[in-house]
Amino acid sequence: MSSGITLTSLPKLPLCDRKQLPEYPAIYFVLDANQRVLYIGQANNLRTRWQGQTHHRLNQLQDYHRKSPVFLTWIDYTNRPEQLDEDEALFIEQFHPLLNQTRVPAKKLMPAEVMLQRNLQRIADRVVVFGIEPPQKGSLLTIQIKYRFMFQSRPVNFLRNTFKANTKTPNNLRWVEFRRSKFGACWRTKCNGVSLMLMPWSSTHGFEIDERRLQICQIAGVSMPGLTQPALSELLQIEPLLPTIHPNLEPAEKDPIPLFWSR
Repeated sequence: MSSGITLTSLPKLPLCDRKQLPEYPAIYFVLDANQRVLYIGQANNLRTRWQGQTHHRLNQLQDYHRKSPVFLTWIDYTNRPEQLDEDEALFIEQFHPLLNQTRVPAKKLMPAEVMLQRNLQRIADRVVVFGIEPPQKGSLLTIQIKYRFMFQSRPVNFLRNTFKANTKTPNNLRWVEFRRSKFGACWRTKCNGVSLMLMPWSSTHGFEIDERRLQICQIAGVSMPGLTQPALSELLQIEPLLPTIHPNLEPAEKDPIPLFWSR
């Protein structure tokens, strides 16, 4: 290790440009706008260490960066990777970085029901609450939701992008795409002890969705269009397979999802 190292002489990138980091072993320094050392670490591959959301300090440093610029600077250890451990410890002792001896703040998770509400608000004008199936032995109460595949352009891409965007905010809600065909895709998720199924609308017997057959229902506190009792009864009569597939289907008369965080 060079004991007289000058950090200002090292290559430097803003934290937001970390994708441009080189791919070699390095000891890196995280600096603030006043050249204070916030953190020191090592990496066998510097770019990989800072890819995506993998670095355990990234969220904390991004919060800091929003208030004042944060920079990454580094020393190339391509020819001496065996010295990474020893030199990292010496640099930490020399610079006393602010964050190396502090706990990593726990990520704030958005409650699943709040993320579900956001999702339902976004897709509400493209779907219909088909009905609710009471819990059977070994299963949860299930909400059947259909998206209007025949009446919307590219609904699958819209839904897929909506659910994919959830990963940008730490939360526990996961939409699983479990089926895909030329007729559409199917998703399922669970929230507060209730299962939700999202599938394409597949009625082919002249049953049209119009205001006469719809009512406003509440799902996780979100207003959504749902089939009325007469409409559901009519549909079950003209679609011969539906009573077999959904033998206990009921209209969504009241909100089936208990809310713990959104009261």
